[in-house]
Amino acid sequence: MERRLQELSKELKLSRESRARIRERLASQQTHQEVIFMKKRTLHLRKPLLAAVLAAAMIVTAFAVELTVGWENFMGRRPAEEAVTAVGASAVTGDYTLTLREAIVDDTGAAFLLALTRTDGGVLEGDPRLNGRLYGWDIMVDGEKPNMASDYQAPIRSEDGKTVYYYVEFEGQKAEDLLGKTITFLCDGVADLNWTQEEIEQVRKETVSLAPLTDTARQLDMSRGDMNRGENGPKLLALAEELSAQAVVPLTKMGEGNAQVAAVLFTNDGLPVVVVGNRRTQFRQGQYLTLFCTAATLTDTRTGEKWGCTSYTWWGGEEGFYFCDFEDCPMTAEDLPYFDVTIHYGAEKILSDQPVELSFSTNVGYQTTTELDEAVTFNYLGECALRLTGAKISTLRLTLTFDQMERVGWDRDDGNSTQWILLEKNGDRVPLSPPAIRRDEELGTGWIFLTGRSEEGDRVLLDPDQAEALLVGDTRIPLT
Repeated sequence: MERRLQELSKELKLSRESRARIRERLASQQTHQEVIFMKKRTLHLRKPLLAAVLAAAMIVTAFAVELTVGWENFMGRRPAEEAVTAVGASAVTGDYTLTLREAIVDDTGAAFLLALTRTDGGVLEGDPRLNGRLYGWDIMVDGEKPNMASDYQAPIRSEDGKTVYYYVEFEGQKAEDLLGKTITFLCDGVADLNWTQEEIEQVRKETVSLAPLTDTARQLDMSRGDMNRGENGPKLLALAEELSAQAVVPLTKMGEGNAQVAAVLFTNDGLPVVVVGNRRTQFRQGQYLTLFCTAATLTDTRTGEKWGCTSYTWWGGEEGFYFCDFEDCPMTAEDLPYFDVTIHYGAEKILSDQPVELSFSTNVGYQTTTELDEAVTFNYLGECALRLTGAKISTLRLTLTFDQMERVGWDRDDGNSTQWILLEKNGDRVPLSPPAIRRDEELGTGWIFLTGRSEEGDRVLLDPDQAEALLVGDTRIPLT
């Protein structure tokens, strides 16, 4: 029966999102600058529910669910048993229980397989996530937060709706020994990403007229690029405070007096900039938590034509301003009486606001090591030449060490990048991610991190025992 369930599980096509969204962190209270550029993303979504494989084993339904939701459902392959650390740590958060079931750990980072259930055993409502618009997860190693990158996949819901499974991962900025250290997974709580259109309109959007700011509109002696330069921050902040003392358009959905449209500026290269004042405070109303707001859309009420925000910059501390610009919008100061601005709020729909900490002592999984002495030239954002000195392959990644790296110029054309491929003993070719290069500028040595990808670009696990050679463009480097 188990064999049949495993075969059926391989046929499941389960949803995944390739990259994580950038989240606003709740702890951001100090003076700083944020520059965010809006880019459209296309998410390829597939049905996240498990196929009816459990019908084959009605008498062991719960066990079948466990078999059909594992590493291979998120990462394309089932890892070797020796690569996996069984954890089983659980914590209650509100009406839910979060369990860290298993982990895969190597010298550089770790991946986690987690499960969320209702503590009363009921069906999970909404779209529960550990990372939302404001809520998120984090990692500590021996009580300290490492310098790291993070990733996650879209969750998978069990067929009976009573369990949601999560895959999350972190990668350190250099290779270091994690053996014997305590890794702690933290999250702010549980967010619900299932918003109705009515909720979005009521909680996350507000449209107001710019007409009250006609008399305070100001022409700047700087360009859009100048607005992002650190030395201009105090000047822009002082100007926003000056203009907002003369006239503002109050905003209502962060509580009284916590947000307003403060000014309209025009850069010397023709861009209109809407300035939105924010108090960096959490505003909770029922199930909804709001933290910040920005100008998202300008609308010409005469024609109905709309323009979206192209980037925004934050200047200030606990009280400050978002400077939101609108590329290609022809609005002038004379047009302000006829223009509306739609404000978007950073808001979270909360299922549980109780933080979670799940800890375990690391056991670094199986990995293979090979010494190298290979000169390699490749193109990644420009031509690079280096000497590879070693390779380490774990289930999560291929880590290369190098010295004597030289870069010849820069080239931003991704089409010129060299392809990296892992050749396996069984004849398979596993495409690898673009190289993540970390370098010690003083010593000239460093690391290159590469992860497995499917032909469709989705993340896949590696099999250290199957690795035979690394192909860098036309250069073949033996790994056995």
